[in-house]
Amino acid sequence: MRPDAPESLLRHLQAVCAATIPLARAWGADASEAALAALLHDVARDVDAPPPAAPLAALGLPLDPGEAEIPELWHAPAAVLRLAKIGVSNPHVLAAVRFHTTGRPAMTPIEAAVLVGDRASEDRPEAFSARLREDLSRGMDMRAALRACLEEKIRALRARGVSPFPRTEAALADVA
Repeated sequence: MRPDAPESLLRHLQAVCAATIPLARAWGADASEAALAALLHDVARDVDAPPPAAPLAALGLPLDPGEAEIPELWHAPAAVLRLAKIGVSNPHVLAAVRFHTTGRPAMTPIEAAVLVGDRASEDRPEAFSARLREDLSRGMDMRAALRACLEEKIRALRARGVSPFPRTEAALADVA
């Protein structure tokens, strides 16, 4: 992340961390790993080119076919590369950062906590996020929360005339 990162990004990272920690605890993930992933999930929001495929493949987190052509997805794999470059090697943290935008089938509790925490963070004013926060406060389980987030992501993309990313559809099918 650039030293001159916008204050709004820093507030977002803090809000996602605050939302993610209780989810991680409730869903059986390591809260400290989840907190680290939440604080770092958007460290590459400033990227303006697709990340190189080979280093991601070497980390076991390869780009999917077509992913390099979708700019709004670049920041997650680019964040993984930035984190690996500075010595973050925890595979759970890297995977949670890698899949926080698209999800994937068989998501782990830490991956789910970061993806859902990102959508449920207090800095998001959208009606969906408010409903999600309310449902989570009433004990919504991990699969239901993931399903709701993935369905909303697909709905929002289709409303913009954009085809959902195949990994997101596969993740939804996995929790449906």
